[in-house]
Amino acid sequence: MKYYKIIFINFIVLTSCDFRENRFITISNDSNSIIYTFYTNNDISKNGGNTSYEELINSKSVGMNVIERPTWEEYLKSCDNHKIRFYIIKKDSVDKYGWNNIYTNEIYNKKYLFTIEDLNKINWKIIYYDK
Repeated sequence: MKYYKIIFINFIVLTSCDFRENRFITISNDSNSIIYTFYTNNDISKNGGNTSYEELINSKSVGMNVIERPTWEEYLKSCDNHKIRFYIIKKDSVDKYGWNNIYTNEIYNKKYLFTIEDLNKINWKIIYYDK
């Protein structure tokens, strides 16, 4: 009888663990500009244009950056200084300079560096404002 209880307890523990990543970085564009957003594990000049995710966000819309497995903690281990770099670039800047110049010269409108603790503090939500 004790044997079955142990198996049952282990089954509950194993089935109740969710190994899937369910946290998302959400961005709200509270500016009057159309923006691109992406994140990298190092500075964009080192990336050579290879970004983890990229999207165009119209004014007042909300976009979501999603990471596939492994978890954010595992992803941040691969980042320089264990911080994810999150970039915002206005569409006007992309039109003016082009992606190659943006990556080579690190042209961006806003750059954020986040640790897991930083992301938890902001509840995984970034709000971009025009200055």
